Amino acid sequence: MDYPKPNPKLAWRKLGEQTIVLELGERRYLHELNEIASSIWHQLDGQKSLEQIAGSIVEEYEIDYPRARADTDEFLDELHRQGLIEWQRP
Repeated sequence: MDYPKPNPKLAWRKLGEQTIVLELGERRYLHELNEIASSIWHQLDGQKSLEQIAGSIVEEYEIDYPRARADTDEFLDELHRQGLIEWQRP
């Protein structure tokens, strides 16, 4: 099972319902995360599984688990492609 966590070379800050993620390396880039993406981002501690993260989205936003899981997987795949998260394996 994989446990996602943010790339340690990033800085981020929650601003209201959004989170701003800043790449600090060679490529300086600012990412703005909406409310749901922000909720997912702040759960990426390398300790929570994808199932746990999707489950919290179900509770917080009252959507069904299959939809929450699919959307969470898609979002995390995109973050991984961009180098914003890493996968921690226990």
